[in-house]
Amino acid sequence: MGATLEPSQFLPAKPKVPKLIHDVFAVALSWARLAQTPPTYDTWIAVVTAKGIDGQALIDAAKALMARVAIKRAQDRALAEGANMVHRAMMTVCRAMALVGGLVLISLITLVCVSITGRAMNGMLHGMGDLAVAKALLDLGIGPIQGDFELVEAGMAFTIFAFLPLCQITGAHASVDIFTSKLPPKALRVLKAAIEILFATVLIILALQLYEGTQSKMRSGQTTFLLQFPIWWAYLASLFAASLAAIVACYMVLLRFWAVLTGDESLLETNRS
Repeated sequence: MGATLEPSQFLPAKPKVPKLIHDVFAVALSWARLAQTPPTYDTWIAVVTAKGIDGQALIDAAKALMARVAIKRAQDRALAEGANMVHRAMMTVCRAMALVGGLVLISLITLVCVSITGRAMNGMLHGMGDLAVAKALLDLGIGPIQGDFELVEAGMAFTIFAFLPLCQITGAHASVDIFTSKLPPKALRVLKAAIEILFATVLIILALQLYEGTQSKMRSGQTTFLLQFPIWWAYLASLFAASLAAIVACYMVLLRFWAVLTGDESLLETNRS
């Protein structure tokens, strides 16, 4: 019963697989295969028992080891699936925010085009003198849109922040990698993590400042000059988008640190898909 076991006692002399098979897990697999064929199993038990080895105890130990490995693999799969689910949710939210920003931007472009066209037509109609058609069109209100620059100013601020979350999670910021492209992978991962920390810090500061600005404009009751809508509306919209960008930036810091510690960049690679 006190004999010492070596993997070579139970594995072929010239295995067809790499040498790494000579480990405990490989031995466990060999025992499990033997356990599935009763004649071979009984013969093996008899052989090892004759050598003073408790073969049944080895089989039980092998099954226990395989059960632990299976549990560990199941836990790893569950963790990976959970991380993928969170990442997909983040991507969905970022894309939705970018879509809203795109719609707002299209609306602002349309607003500017209509306002410029109206201003040009208004000047042309005034140059026609006392023509009835010109007077009729002017009476209809042909001209620039009142408060167009106020709407553009408020809308563009929101649009910029609305695109930041998607830009952040996909790593789509403009970059110049003339020097960094020659760095080894590990050093490059560390550099990217440091950049993500910088981005997260800046976005958090912006969100905090927008929060303070929103509170200030709400207390003062300040409105725009022409349209008379509260200025804090624009601040609040920008605050919402900036806060999401800050959250995404912090999330990306976690992903970059994970990549530095483990070398796993699988989630970072899916960002560009």
